Formats: sequence, C-alpha cells, structure tokens
Amino acid sequence: MSEEEQIGKLLDGKYEVLQQLGTGGMGEIYLVRHLHLEQKRVVKILRRDLASDEAARRRFLREAQLATQIKHPNVAILYDFAQLPNDSFYMVSEFIDGMEIGQMLEKEGPLPLQQALLLGIQALRGLEA
Repeated sequence: MSEEEQIGKLLDGKYEVLQQLGTGGMGEIYLVRHLHLEQKRVVKILRRDLASDEAARRRFLREAQLATQIKHPNVAILYDFAQLPNDSFYMVSEFIDGMEIGQMLEKEGPLPLQQALLLGIQALRGLEA
C-alpha cells in the first residue's frame, strides 16, 4: 500500500496513521497516534511481500522479542506486537521527537567537537544496550 493510501487510515482499530517516516529492508515505518491514549507512537509494519515468507516473519518476530529486552534511555521502548488481518505483523515503539543527526548537520553544519563527542557517546551507549 502506498504512503498516500495509509495516511489517515486506522491500523488495528486503534492507531491512526499520521505520516510515513521511512522504509527499510523488512518494513515500512509510520508515525501514528493511539486513539485511546492520545499518544504518538512509531509503527513498523512488515512489508506485504514478506508477510507470506516464513523466514521473514520469524526475523521480524525475533527483532521484536530482542527489542523488548533492551532497557536503556537512548533506545525506544517497544510497546506492542501484533498480527494484521492480511497476515502481516507490526510492532509499536515509543516516538522520540527530535531532529536526526543528518538533519542537524544539514541545518547547522559541522558540530563543535564537544557536541559531536556527546552525541557519539550517547549513540554508542544505546548500541551497547
């Protein structure tokens, strides 16, 4: 389904799709709003062409299982994992509002050494978790 077809749709009866954030090798990533909690979340949906691929489904599930084990302030929390009526899976994560490093560099140019080191250390701590 194209980005335009997803915007405004309800996912699993509780998440309103607000915008597409990106795509990856296994899924499409959307910013959504939980209808009952009034909270923004990030949803990753297993690509439709992979929904019938058992190995891809296992990898996607394994990704979600591993994500639930990570407890670190620099890593988004995984809140939910479920199956859609079309047999695809999706996972719901914390939405962390902010600017990506690439956007920051584009806007502000090279970062001062101290700021670059701080951002690098924070990213590495998240990866270490």
